[in-house]
Amino acid sequence: MERSYRADAELQQWLLQWQQQPPQHAVHGQLSDGRYWQITPQAHGWSWQVRDSEQSPLEQGWYTHWGEIIPAH
Repeated sequence: MERSYRADAELQQWLLQWQQQPPQHAVHGQLSDGRYWQITPQAHGWSWQVRDSEQSPLEQGWYTHWGEIIPAH
């Protein structure tokens, strides 16, 4: 069964935290279930990415200076 990462509460909390306090440089870390995250400042906002323990991308997207989270498709 495929897990829906967009509905994952920890991921949503993580995105909200960084949206409220945007980093000035690239930052990365690890979620409690072993997934890795990274946020990188860009010209019009920030890109974010979540990878599994094998470093394969699971989910990625953007959030803007105006607070809009845009998942990549």
